[in-house]
Amino acid sequence: MPASVHTVTVGPYWPIRPPITVPLCQARGGEATTASVPLQYSAFRVVHRPIPRAGPDGADTPAATVGLVSALGVPVLYNFVVRPVVADAIGPTGRDVVGFAVLWTLVGALVALTVVGERRPLSTIGLRRLPLRQFGLAVGIGVGLALYVLLAVLAIDALGFGASDVADVASTTAPWVVAAGVVTAAVTEETVFRGYALERLTERTGRLWIGALVSLAAFVAFHVPAWGAAHIVGVVVPLGAAITGLYLWKRSLPFVIVVHFVVDAPLVGITLAG
Repeated sequence: MPASVHTVTVGPYWPIRPPITVPLCQARGGEATTASVPLQYSAFRVVHRPIPRAGPDGADTPAATVGLVSALGVPVLYNFVVRPVVADAIGPTGRDVVGFAVLWTLVGALVALTVVGERRPLSTIGLRRLPLRQFGLAVGIGVGLALYVLLAVLAIDALGFGASDVADVASTTAPWVVAAGVVTAAVTEETVFRGYALERLTERTGRLWIGALVSLAAFVAFHVPAWGAAHIVGVVVPLGAAITGLYLWKRSLPFVIVVHFVVDAPLVGITLAG
């Protein structure tokens, strides 16, 4: 009988340290063998889920190193260095389309590195089934955060920090570009910064707070070239911190993708109305 590895999940869900492992005895060909069972916290239930055995050294493989450097570096370097050059060459719409392509390509590369290079399941970057009840919760939280963004934007204008960056985007960008941007931001940013970077940094350092803070810093830095200082401080930082906290709570990539999408979706309506 081939050996297998099982994850054991117990509640309540608030991981304050890397997964704990305990020995598990199995029989194989009449001989007793041992395997490690990672323990992680989850809400209100115990889940036993078979997963493929990881490659050697887990997150310390060369593939994981390449993935982590790419997740933290490629989006930030593109926005700071390449994005202005592309904008001068082919205009703002072309710049946005190229940016979307870079992010989707990066996500595809990270997925391939996880499955092929690291030989690990996609659950190690938070990709797992999202129950309907959790979907509804994510939508509700997203609506609440979208209302916060609206209030923050109004406050930025009222306090005299200049015209809203959101209004500028809505008035100068084609609706189809905004719609594509909303979908791209929700899926790719959450996969890159929360799903991959946060998880791999936590595994590498053994400190959840390092994974959370470094991935949040990269998320904020990624947005700096495209948004004004007031929007970064009033919207991007608190929103990024909130979504990071939600990911730590649920450890579910689809959950935070839904939240992010709902937060950004009103921008499409603003663009169409404007």
